[in-house]
Amino acid sequence: MKTSAVICELNPLHYGHTYIFEKARDNADCVIAIMSGNFVQRAEPAIIDKYARAEMALRAGADLVLELPFPWCAASAEYFAKAGTHIAAALAADSLAFGVNAADTDVLWRFAEFFNAPETQSEIQQLTNESDLSTGIAAIREKCLKSKFGDVSSEILHSPNDILAVEYLRQILKNAYSLKPCMHKRVSTEDNPNFLGATGIRTLLHTHELPRVKQHVPDYVYEKLSDVLSTGNCAFPEKFSEIAFNSLRINQAPQKENVAEGNGGLLARICTSANEAVSTDEMLERAKTKKYTNARIRRVLLYYLLRITPDMLNDTPRVVTVLAANETGCAYLSAQRKSDSITLLTKPANYRSLDEYARLQYEHTQRADRLYTLCRQTIVPADYYMKKSPYIKK
Repeated sequence: MKTSAVICELNPLHYGHTYIFEKARDNADCVIAIMSGNFVQRAEPAIIDKYARAEMALRAGADLVLELPFPWCAASAEYFAKAGTHIAAALAADSLAFGVNAADTDVLWRFAEFFNAPETQSEIQQLTNESDLSTGIAAIREKCLKSKFGDVSSEILHSPNDILAVEYLRQILKNAYSLKPCMHKRVSTEDNPNFLGATGIRTLLHTHELPRVKQHVPDYVYEKLSDVLSTGNCAFPEKFSEIAFNSLRINQAPQKENVAEGNGGLLARICTSANEAVSTDEMLERAKTKKYTNARIRRVLLYYLLRITPDMLNDTPRVVTVLAANETGCAYLSAQRKSDSITLLTKPANYRSLDEYARLQYEHTQRADRLYTLCRQTIVPADYYMKKSPYIKK
């Protein structure tokens, strides 16, 4: 069975996502969605929980939906791509489908080779060590790129989709994965002025403009969004920020604690900001610099709350949760259970039967799910997601 993987968030699912699933289907009998769990790459709680989004992914064209586990689902592009490609390769996927903005995909390959080079990594590390609060990692990477390829080429890395694309290619090259990258021109406002991506849709949902979302998503997504918003079964970043703010104020976090992505004095800066601020917005504003973006600050807050260390982030997933499957996905799932490369967990409640290493890894996701229950507008019991089973479409 020929298989194509799609690494995604679907927060929420829109027509750009359905297009990628359609293109993935062109090269495969089975499409696997490796989807972020209850927290997404911007280190925010997903608006709709992972099981509801997985069900929508099946309707959009996936056959099997697996969770990209925590902490990688909330990590920066390098770690996000590292975990996603590792899962795809462990599941013996033949190809990886993803969207890009760049018209010239050859340049993405050249960038991937450049950033994989040991001398480039050494230069980036040296510049990072020498940088002040006004210079972030993105600016440092762009500086290195300009020195090699010139100004025009470096503009490509201003696109989040192309940044991720380069990281996917880096991992495929670095690990010699047999995954074939299938890059498809991403749908954007340049192609369709009426197109609205996930960020724009989330903005409308935050400002309670749900009717304006209808033209940008499939009917089944709109119906689900209407339902979760009306019943309070949705989550927004403000609740997470408030929890983090309160925790820092009450617990007085050690400013030298070993927190993933909190190096360079960032955790100490956030702690100081939390103590001096009188609101979550002020805390984030005080901590932010050109070097430390809002997304980076939220990641450190999330990793601090859930006790994620750099070693945990540098690891690779040993266990993934099955979130949804149809008949084709179930058949593929059955065949892959014989693989020793990765453990597939169908029911979260059974995680205690995993080997010790996989069990400890899964507990990161379990803690993230417990935090997510507090981020929802309607709070549910802490073990709510431990009692879930995958959605099976007959």
